[in-house]
Amino acid sequence: MKYIVLRCEDRAPAAAGRPALLAGAKTAHLRHLAQAGAAGVLRLAVPLDRQTRLRLHHALLGLGAGGARAEAGACCAAAIGVQLVAGETLWCCDLVAQRDGVVVDAEGGRIPTAQSRMLIEALNDALSSETRRWIVGEGACHLFAVRDEALAAEAASPVPAPEQLLGRPWRRSVPKGALGEALVSLLEQAGAVLEGHPVNRVRVDLGENPANLCWLWGGTNGGGPAAPAARPISAAALSNDFLVRGLTRSTGLPCHPGLRSLDERAFTQLLDAILKTAAKHDLVYAHVVVERPEPVDRLCAMERWDQQVLQPLSEQLAALGPHRLLCIIDGAPQEPLAWVAIGTGVPQRPSASLEPGALAETGLAFQDGDALFSWLTTEHA
Repeated sequence: MKYIVLRCEDRAPAAAGRPALLAGAKTAHLRHLAQAGAAGVLRLAVPLDRQTRLRLHHALLGLGAGGARAEAGACCAAAIGVQLVAGETLWCCDLVAQRDGVVVDAEGGRIPTAQSRMLIEALNDALSSETRRWIVGEGACHLFAVRDEALAAEAASPVPAPEQLLGRPWRRSVPKGALGEALVSLLEQAGAVLEGHPVNRVRVDLGENPANLCWLWGGTNGGGPAAPAARPISAAALSNDFLVRGLTRSTGLPCHPGLRSLDERAFTQLLDAILKTAAKHDLVYAHVVVERPEPVDRLCAMERWDQQVLQPLSEQLAALGPHRLLCIIDGAPQEPLAWVAIGTGVPQRPSASLEPGALAETGLAFQDGDALFSWLTTEHA
């Protein structure tokens, strides 16, 4: 059995009035599959921050059943080739924007790597030592490595991802006790370095949000790299995402370049890559990210995905033998994710439309990605 999972992730800024990915888009083929196969919703118990997204990637790659939960720090480390060292804690270090102690932008104004690299180098120049260092990653996402019991990650007191801090004082989100005190002290020292850095002064002059707070979260206590998990099926990913690359590297899965842009040629190339990868693997996870907030760009992206990837892909999958195709797409903020499945042995549970209410009426609502993936791979009577 071949499994193709198409994941469309909405990572545009959550601006007021921003339409959902499927809102208004002419996705005729996706609607056809929803009426011919099975459709439903994924109601995640927690908001779609990066830790939640990482766990969804983990599930849709078939890594969830009986496996260890993916940790953001370990995946970030794998993405840039940093190995966990015994006695060392690795934290995700995200550059975010704060104003008067309140987080106003969880991605530091989408700061490019060339600029964030200078900020990370400044932190190392001012605050690094034999027991702690900052490591350059990508965009706003970096790493902080430390050998200090006071800054060791605590499973019982996880630090939230920065998306959960928007509009809130960041100090209220640190854990209680010694860990929280150590984090506040470090973040205040780092904030003083970042606030006055020329990169941030120029960003403010240009009307851009500064990257003036380095938020530490997703901590992983080191002990050497984990062995790749045993898998019943061969899987591969197509993605450009930082965390997906790290997740696949840390679990021994191949990851090939994903969608390079939102133009027609890029979608055609993605289709070709999916088919070539499916010829070699049992499971292909094709991950598409839409970051543009403009309504026209979002409509064009989803319509091209529907017409240039989904339609020809579903028509050509039969040549690979028994198969199942799953599409899962972000909804509007606070709404469930839509999913549609079709293929060999998939029971008919159709939906008349792609509206959340209609999808929920099929009775196929899942609480997490592991449950959805288990349903996808189960032999249905």
